[in-house]
Amino acid sequence: MVDSKKEFQRSMRRRFPIALKIFLGFMVIMFFVMLGNIFFRARLNTLDNLIQSTSAGMRRVALSQNLRKSLPLIRRARGLFNISGITTSRDHAESVLSQLDKKLDDDKTRADRLRGDREPFDSLYVNVSQFLVISRDAISVAEDSSAITAYNNFTGKNTRELLAKINETIPEVAKSHRLSFGTRDISNCYATVDSFLKPLFEKERFARLNHEFHARAESLAVLSALDNKVPVLILTMGSTLDSLFNIEIETGIIQTRWDTVYWALGDTLENILVRELALLGNTLESSRRAVDSTTNLYKWGIPSLLIFGLIIAFSIAGKIASPIARLRSATHKARRGEWDAEIEKTTNDEIGDLTDDFNAMIVELGKLDKMKSRFLASITHDLKSPIGRVRGNIVNLQDGLLGPVTEGQAELLDMMSRDVDKLSRLIHDILDLQKMRAGAFKLDIQDVEVKSFLFGVLEQHSGEFFEKEIELGVKIDFEKLDAQFDPKQIERVIDNLITNALKFTTPGGKIIVESVRNITELIVKVYDTGVGIPKEHVERIFGEFYQVEDTAKPAKGTGLGLAISKQIIEEHSGRIWAESMPGAGTCFGFAIPVSRLEV
Repeated sequence: MVDSKKEFQRSMRRRFPIALKIFLGFMVIMFFVMLGNIFFRARLNTLDNLIQSTSAGMRRVALSQNLRKSLPLIRRARGLFNISGITTSRDHAESVLSQLDKKLDDDKTRADRLRGDREPFDSLYVNVSQFLVISRDAISVAEDSSAITAYNNFTGKNTRELLAKINETIPEVAKSHRLSFGTRDISNCYATVDSFLKPLFEKERFARLNHEFHARAESLAVLSALDNKVPVLILTMGSTLDSLFNIEIETGIIQTRWDTVYWALGDTLENILVRELALLGNTLESSRRAVDSTTNLYKWGIPSLLIFGLIIAFSIAGKIASPIARLRSATHKARRGEWDAEIEKTTNDEIGDLTDDFNAMIVELGKLDKMKSRFLASITHDLKSPIGRVRGNIVNLQDGLLGPVTEGQAELLDMMSRDVDKLSRLIHDILDLQKMRAGAFKLDIQDVEVKSFLFGVLEQHSGEFFEKEIELGVKIDFEKLDAQFDPKQIERVIDNLITNALKFTTPGGKIIVESVRNITELIVKVYDTGVGIPKEHVERIFGEFYQVEDTAKPAKGTGLGLAISKQIIEEHSGRIWAESMPGAGTCFGFAIPVSRLEV
């Protein structure tokens, strides 16, 4: 019933679950993204409108300029037509060409009756005949399809080159043959055909220019940003120019009103061009400002949105990750036996509930650890006196105070004595560990010459190395060094490390003891070529009663040696560590200050 009530109260306190926090954070980030998208979309729409307006303005300016350029051409075509007029009819032009053709045929008949070199005449005959064909084709094309095409072909380079050949050949042929025509007849024919084609050419060119003018004026009316009356006025004026010119063609009378309309149309186009250029300039300036503002928005908006997003993301991540990091750190401390790792609850979500559960667990584990410590202290204290009496009785029996001892009894007494010694060492280790944890363990600090001290400690284990067929290597990187520490306790640490290395190194292996000094510390390392320690056990190897069970060689011992060594080194204000690779060996090392003044 009580548990159900606590669970109900816990659920009532849960205001913002983690999933809701993540969802809200994601929605806030999406809001900023959408806000930035809206701003950029608005700026892009503005730029698009300005670009379209600029494009239309440039097209209007181009159309206005083309209309202005076409006006002088229209005026020139009209003037040339009025100057030339229709002075030659088609019948007259064809009559002139027929006369030249008849003279050419007569000369050919006469040349056929003459003896001598006919090659010059034949060449002249072919060229003049070709000229007549070109002239007749031009007259026909001018009236039937396009006077501009006919006139350009007739006055083109090929015709001019042909006339030059004819005029050069006539004097030479006239010396050997009597000709009924001369260069004057050829020029008269060319001038007659030209006077027939020229008015038609100018008339058609005027019509084409006027048609192009109307098309551009209609496009300007469609694109115009001005009052629609102006483009309509331009179209009306253009139509008026066309009508007046047609009247001039029909009557042959020059219409003076034509020039009046022409100049009025030119002024109108000039005004349109000025106004369009002004509008285009304003649009370009607006475009420049829009580009600058969009650039600034991109330059500062993107980083700002990114920063806001990062702040929100880090805030959410911190809200979630920070309590988890504190829980992880406290869990590591708990693994090392530090039961005062209670952490502060900062959230009212699932992590807050986990924090409450963790704190409650730490409190209970601390109570259990204290109960265990008190139990061990009580048991070891109660066992100390009986074990002492047992050891004394065994010694009395071995000395024969109660009668002679047989060989078998002596062997049993030796085994009992060794077991009692092991039990006594275990009791002393537990008592010392409890003293260290209670702060009642006192160090006997002395000035120690390190090199001789290390060799003295190693000498005590020489028999074990020999017995187990393990090679010992020693590397000391200093000659004389005095350090301040408790020699008995440091010897105890080195003994534990060497004993541990001997325990897990097979015969034929090697153990190396290395000692160096850095600026303030004395460092001692013990390397072995044993089975090694799995990575997941390295951090826990210094725990009380902890032994690695999955090594290739089963451990023998109580699991207190490394825990006591850790406490001794920490009492010296030092540090101890282990490095290992399964199958390759292990390195245990510790470092303590050389001088107590450096602590």
